[in-house]
Amino acid sequence: MLNKRVFHLLRARYIGNDNCCSFHTTTSLESRFFKLQVQDPPETSLWHTTLPKKSMTDLVRKGVWKRKNIKPKHVPKGPLVISCKRQEFNHYKGTKYSKFTVVPLASNGWHSKKANGDYFSILPVTHNPAFLLPDDFDKTNYEIDEADEFVSLGVTDEVIKSLRKNKYNIPTSVQLAAIPKILAGDHVIITAETGCGKTLAYAVPMIVNILRWKSQLPHKYNAPFGLIVVPTRELAMQVGEVISKIVKDLDLTCKVILAEGTKKFLLNLNESDLEMNDIVVCTLGVICKLTYHNVYNLHHCLQIVLDEGDTLLDDSFVDKLQVLLKRCKFKGIEPHDDCPPNGAQLTLVSATVPKQAESVIDNIFPIKWMKRVDTKYLHMILPHIKQNFIRCNKSSKVDKILRIVKKDMNMKSPVIVFSNIVPTCNFLAHLMNENEIQCARFHSRMNTLERLEELSRFRKGEVNLLLATDIASRGHDIPRVRHVVNYEFPRYLADYVHRAGRTGRIGNKATCEVTSLISSVREVSLLKEIELSARKEKPASAMSTTT
Repeated sequence: MLNKRVFHLLRARYIGNDNCCSFHTTTSLESRFFKLQVQDPPETSLWHTTLPKKSMTDLVRKGVWKRKNIKPKHVPKGPLVISCKRQEFNHYKGTKYSKFTVVPLASNGWHSKKANGDYFSILPVTHNPAFLLPDDFDKTNYEIDEADEFVSLGVTDEVIKSLRKNKYNIPTSVQLAAIPKILAGDHVIITAETGCGKTLAYAVPMIVNILRWKSQLPHKYNAPFGLIVVPTRELAMQVGEVISKIVKDLDLTCKVILAEGTKKFLLNLNESDLEMNDIVVCTLGVICKLTYHNVYNLHHCLQIVLDEGDTLLDDSFVDKLQVLLKRCKFKGIEPHDDCPPNGAQLTLVSATVPKQAESVIDNIFPIKWMKRVDTKYLHMILPHIKQNFIRCNKSSKVDKILRIVKKDMNMKSPVIVFSNIVPTCNFLAHLMNENEIQCARFHSRMNTLERLEELSRFRKGEVNLLLATDIASRGHDIPRVRHVVNYEFPRYLADYVHRAGRTGRIGNKATCEVTSLISSVREVSLLKEIELSARKEKPASAMSTTT
């Protein structure tokens, strides 16, 4: 109980105040003091604090919450998919995350320089997906028999014989899906992961159709029946080499036209420049010039292919592409028609297709006329290649790249080292020469002959190290490559997919891997998209925004 003297002093103080409200009465004062003593909480009770709803929401969004809320509800005992230095971030196949769960990423803390020395690897979980049957493929009438696999797709015997001669015995997933649609006369968009055989997916039906209609069409000089447009000269040489081997015994001809000396060629035309070629492979700039000056005629063309379509639809090419396609007449081929077609099929081929590309295509060619052929692992991290990511300082990258390259050279393992810009590529070449490591270079400031010579040295095995920029990341098929190193991490996710696709290709039975050195905040942001795609086993979200 309160001392009565203290109580009266307090009562006199409050009641004697003129500004005091009516709340301060004797009764209320007594009840307030005595109530406090009666309701004094026990020593064992805990204090409870509450946060406003908005603060709680902000905490959840930032991921600053209890550890149990970011862990998956169930961790199955499946194979390890992501192996991390910090094992609490390991990921196993079959692990699921709800859409309300913050997915724990090993790369989350890599924005800080304190993360230097951290690393994680995305491990291979399956064999090369190129030979997986497509989801929409009719498996009821399909038997795994090398003797008639191409026959079931509608390919003629003479073409199959030539394919077998060149050791193309089993069609890949994209070939199973694309060849029947093209032979049916449809305009087709083929989008599939790198290294899965997209060249034959459009080349085989083109050859079949030309053999079918060649005798009924007028064969004129410089008027090909098939046209393949590619973004680079090196890719034109590669595609032309593949097709030339197939048509060698089929009474067909294939010519590759490069941009070197085009103006001189136009100014000095003579009868020897008039040729009867069934298939022409060239870059976009060359065919635009030749058709503009009426050197080449596309009126009798049966099929026009845009290879590496995402590059050809880029701002630097799209205007020329639009002009070229307006000079052509398009019409689907009727498979059971006895008359030759009065127009060409359009086939667009790519490993990545940004969202904005569809609107660009629609401005050039009605996209509603085209059918899609997609593979299961489109826009996904390649599942059959080990991918390593190492956080390091910019100052330590030189030491790390030397260690990686020397290890590969000691094992005689072919490796490609990618840079974003030409000066970095030249710096690495100087660095390798100082350390007595033989290498070849491949970048845009070299002329065509120099690039072809350097690429040939690497293909033949004269050197096992190729230093390159992104000009070498698209379309080039070099099966012997076992290791791809990103000395500078690419700016866009599509570029990463194309770089990684230079290894683990069809015909390469060796263990392949990709190693990326991460040294800046910008690179970490892109890395998170890759890791998230691997953990959720879904296409990378940033892929659709790249150009």
